[in-house]
Amino acid sequence: MPRTVPPDIDDQIIAACQAEIDKRGIIGMRVSDVAKAAHTTVAMIYRRFVDRDGLLAHTLGAYYRRRISEVVAVMEYRLALPDPVTIDDFLILMAEPHHPGAEDLHRNLPRITVTAAENFALRVIVEKVVREGMRRFEDAVERLVDRMPPDQQFDPRICTYLLVNLTWMYNDLRGDEAISNAQFKDFMRKLLEDSKRPT
Repeated sequence: MPRTVPPDIDDQIIAACQAEIDKRGIIGMRVSDVAKAAHTTVAMIYRRFVDRDGLLAHTLGAYYRRRISEVVAVMEYRLALPDPVTIDDFLILMAEPHHPGAEDLHRNLPRITVTAAENFALRVIVEKVVREGMRRFEDAVERLVDRMPPDQQFDPRICTYLLVNLTWMYNDLRGDEAISNAQFKDFMRKLLEDSKRPT
């Protein structure tokens, strides 16, 4: 009798692969370990994802999509509140350099970018995720700025040009000389206050 394939098998495999990447890194991830953790076979993984690169592409693409969705969800939550938005409100929504899980995040995003340069399947997926995610991000930022008093409306390009391209891993490597959360927020407050939304 043929073995029944669970309807969520792809999600199980991707979750197991992400756990292996968290444990051993992208280079150390072994398909056989993923199969064992997902309670499936290597053959099934290749049937669903073609090869190791395909598995990596879908797993890291899902990670990227999840991170972007988390950022946008925080903004959408604030947008759902009826009161006006201020620059201080916006600063609260921004990710700080140091927060729980920050160093893992700062390491993972550059790894995905580097891997995408060599893994064509990953590049295709990440490009799609980033384009869709950036459209959602830009829209949320624009709507937040719309809700601000006219004298506080800043140039949204500070977020879409500058913030999304920050690589905090370099800051992590500075140890006790790293930019602190307070320093970053103070800098961003002045930058936003001095900026004017294009007319």
